[in-house]
Amino acid sequence: MTGIKSFGIYLPLWRLPLGLISPGLKGEKAVAGADEDSVTMAVTASLECLNGINRDEVDGIIFATTTAPYAEKQLATLIASAVDIREDIFTLDIGGSLKGGTGALMVAANMVKAGAARNILVVAADRRTGSPGSPLGMFVGDGAAAILVGKDNVLAEFEEGFSVANEMMDVWRHSSQNFVQAWENRFSLGQGYQKIMIGTIKGLMAKQHLKASDYSKLAVYRPDMRSPVQVAKKLGFDPKTQIQDSPLHKMGNIGSPQPLLLLAQALKDTGEGERIVVGGYGGGGDALCFRTTSDIKNGYERRGLND
Repeated sequence: MTGIKSFGIYLPLWRLPLGLISPGLKGEKAVAGADEDSVTMAVTASLECLNGINRDEVDGIIFATTTAPYAEKQLATLIASAVDIREDIFTLDIGGSLKGGTGALMVAANMVKAGAARNILVVAADRRTGSPGSPLGMFVGDGAAAILVGKDNVLAEFEEGFSVANEMMDVWRHSSQNFVQAWENRFSLGQGYQKIMIGTIKGLMAKQHLKASDYSKLAVYRPDMRSPVQVAKKLGFDPKTQIQDSPLHKMGNIGSPQPLLLLAQALKDTGEGERIVVGGYGGGGDALCFRTTSDIKNGYERRGLND
């Protein structure tokens, strides 16, 4: 049985009230400290995930980020060294896409399922910045999340995955730029996020021969608070009970780790035998289904968003 064995999340201590950016705005976002970057946050989330886990049984690390502090240097290896993982492991960096976190999770799940590894640590972290005064500048936050994928004593079994590749120039950052850029929201959300996420999740449902009521939670990437509700409604989900709550007003949009962080919280909120769909977006979409096992109670001890 391939699935999730453990998880860990990290949000920086510092918070920036949005009212300081634009008077009248409510809420806040998580802001990394001066001595933090995507790697240091990933290390902290990984240490939380591996607490109580035998590190000798970890056969690989996959690191996803859109804000790598080095343009040429493998960072999964650096993280492995920082969390005291042995040297004879598989390491991989995934960059350039907000769905890097779910892409890494898909790779890890299929590798473990195929018998290529016993346990693989998936960790995603981002420290994005938007142009001053822009919507992205107001709402992007910082954070990290880690998921350990393995075969024994899993909290949730990996049932199926589905991906879509779709070229969409909606959110981007050129190699010569420091700030994330975005197209007009009505285009990027309507023709980009909503259309692609509906097609991706619908593809997963068709692959599993399941309907919306067969799933308990949707832990999907959220560019804002409203768009995932539209996606859920069009797929037949109940937005009030089936969408995993995302405190964007407390942490901001943390990018590639956001779906993994929501998945971690969903594991704390669900009981045995419940299906969770985690979805990522960026240049297409990923959707993975996990079903909780009798060991899910062991995950309740892990730190969540409310701890």
